[in-house]
Amino acid sequence: MITVSPELLATMRMLPRLLVIAAVSAAFVLPAASFVRKPEQAVKKSDADATPLSPTQKLLQPVQLAVAVGLLVKLPCYACGRAALGQRLSLEYFAFFAVVTLPRSYRFGKYSERVAEPAKGAGGGEFGQFLLSVWAAHWLGAWRGARGWINARELFALRIAGTLIGACAAWTLGRAYDRVVTPESLVTTGPYRFVRHPIYTGYLLLFAGGLASLGSPLAIAVLLLSAWRFYKPRMASEDKILEEQFGDAWRNYAAATPSRLLPFVV
Repeated sequence: MITVSPELLATMRMLPRLLVIAAVSAAFVLPAASFVRKPEQAVKKSDADATPLSPTQKLLQPVQLAVAVGLLVKLPCYACGRAALGQRLSLEYFAFFAVVTLPRSYRFGKYSERVAEPAKGAGGGEFGQFLLSVWAAHWLGAWRGARGWINARELFALRIAGTLIGACAAWTLGRAYDRVVTPESLVTTGPYRFVRHPIYTGYLLLFAGGLASLGSPLAIAVLLLSAWRFYKPRMASEDKILEEQFGDAWRNYAAATPSRLLPFVV
């Protein structure tokens, strides 16, 4: 029989708190410049002339996705004694990314290089900070959240709505999805009839529904703050690119569809 000393047990119980502090500090306290690569080192990619994925790469995509989802939600829940909740949420998260992000890779393959620099919010530094923030929010929710919210039908419906909106928007956007680049044509159909950035809406509904199931208002606040820091400049950059490319057509669309994320809200 293995015995654990009280000191070691106390240290193990402190682990979630330490991880939350480290992740939140990295996401919000450290200056953004420390994460952002120099322009000459930035990876320049585009959807034009994309290279199809090999069969091996197609097989690895779901495996990589499962590992990422496990680290994001299953690991925090398991470490904080909420394994059953983490299992259910991880399955829902995997389903979201399986229908929102994987089809783009299978349909259009890898990106090729482009000349222009990534728009603000599209670089690896900003995205890395956002991921750290979301990860910290899930640790915080698993560690300090209330118990028993997972069975709330409204929260499950919220996550399903996010999955459906994200999948429909990604399929409608097609080749231009997942990269701040100018699409071949202005997309105004499907979910884009109601908001200008529905894919981000899908992400926020999924994560907000998951964190609400963990029962932590503070975790939801961390998510909303990090989303505001990441998505606000990214949406502004995308709008600017589209306005420069399509001119009056985009301005007419923006006037008819003023909401960016939620109709009549924001």
